[in-house]
Parts: sequence; C-alpha cells; structure tokens
Amino acid sequence: MNPDSSFTAYGFAAANAIIEFFIAHPVGDSTRPADPAGYGEAYSFIGAETSDISGKFIFDIAKESGQFSSITMTATDENGNTSEFSDNHLLIAAPLIIVGYADTPDLINLKVTDPDGDYIGKDAGGVLGQTLFPATYDEIVNDSITITHPKQGEYLIDVISEARATAMRAEYALGIRIDGTNEAIMTANTPVPEPGETDSYNYNVEEEGHFENGDANRDGEVNILDIVYLINCKYKEGPCPEPPIIGDVDDCRDPYTINILDIVYLINFKYKNGPEPCAILE
Repeated sequence: MNPDSSFTAYGFAAANAIIEFFIAHPVGDSTRPADPAGYGEAYSFIGAETSDISGKFIFDIAKESGQFSSITMTATDENGNTSEFSDNHLLIAAPLIIVGYADTPDLINLKVTDPDGDYIGKDAGGVLGQTLFPATYDEIVNDSITITHPKQGEYLIDVISEARATAMRAEYALGIRIDGTNEAIMTANTPVPEPGETDSYNYNVEEEGHFENGDANRDGEVNILDIVYLINCKYKEGPCPEPPIIGDVDDCRDPYTINILDIVYLINFKYKNGPEPCAILE
C-alpha cells in the first residue's frame, strides 16, 4: 500500500504482454463472494498495463478500488493468446495492530496467533514468546502488538491477566485495526480473566478487517441507514448486523445483543453529539 492509500501491483509476464486487472471480490459485497478456488472471476475492470521487453510490469491501483477487495488479472501476449485468470490477491495494508486497553496499567498481556500458527505474545508472567516475524510487542502506554505484513485468514487473540488484576476487579477493552481503517472495538468493559484463564477472540482479516462499530449495514458509513437497519433487525424481523458487535454500540460487551439502547445510542451519536459507538471504557 502506498502513502496515498493506493496500491502498486508488479510482476512478470511475456514480453510486451497486455496485463488486464479486475476486481474479483469487491469489499463488503456479500452477494459476490470470492471464488472458493481462489481464481477470478472478474467482477469489474480496473485497468491495463503493458509489460516491457523483459516481461516486467508495474501498475498502480487507485484507492477507490477498495482495501480488502480481491483482484485478479489476465495476460495477453503479442500473438493474441490470453491466459486464464490469475489467483486472487487481497488488497491489504500493513500493519495489523491489536491493542489491549486496561483501566489500570500493566494488568493484561496479549498473545496473537496468525493463520499459520505462528505467534507473538506474553504469558501471565510477562515473558515474551515469538515465532511470528516481523512483529513487535509494545507496552509503553497500552499493551499492543503490531504485525507488519498481515496474512489473509483468521487470527486468534488471547487476553491473559497478570496475577494482581483479579484482586483489583479490573476491566479491559480490545481494539484492532489495519492501518488506513478505523479501529474496531472487539470488546469493552470486560472483566479481566481469572489467573490461569484466558479470554480468546477470533478475527478474520478478509471478512472483518474493514468493519466499523456502528456501521450496521456495512456500507462504509455510519448514518441514518444504520439506525433504520437496527430498528428493522430488532422489531421487523430484518437482517441483523454481522458480526453482531458492530450493532451492539452501547457497550460492545459479550454477549452482543441488539436492543432499544443501541438504537438510542446511535441516534445520540449521530444527531446529539453523543459518545462514539463502543466507547472503550466507561
């Protein structure tokens, strides 16, 4: 990802080939899921580039194409032969950042395991373990883990208490974002687990990396349509937010339930200068 939120694709094909780029799976469109085989099909045309005499090509993809969309491409050589669609590539920015907020410092530790089983994190005694690289653990203000090049797939996030946390009746919140997106609050005002126990959360980079708390219909904005969406969910048997936490805006506390308090909370946020959805700690 480039500083202006655009993307650059580069690679090699036949000399002087025409490389055509397509959106294969547009972000947030559940009616157009990615091909399970991981190849194509084309949803919309982005643009084209011609490879040089060595076969190298470089193509800039505008940010409007959508972070978390998948792209695919074809190559047509000088004789007019066109390849099949390439495998899909997810437009994803780095890094992935997970932050644990405790109402008293140094009460929780984090551990994150990536889709391949590699991990970085601290145990209850504060000892750092790491097989996931490049990634860093920071605890200057809040405990946070930064994964420089996140992979597509499901991450396991463990919240581990230090021994003194339970006696203090502490609470925590968990925020996660991929740079270039708003922070998503996974949980808030949650009691720190008992010593020897762990709270675990699953986070899918492709499916959930772009959600925003309060964006109930997942159209990329928090507005009156989300309020209507919650009303329809609660009172008119309409579809409900997925994942549910994006609609449980008043506290983001598991179990995530949609009720009149969430609807009023979102109205106050949009029209009465109320607090943002999922205020981290009360």
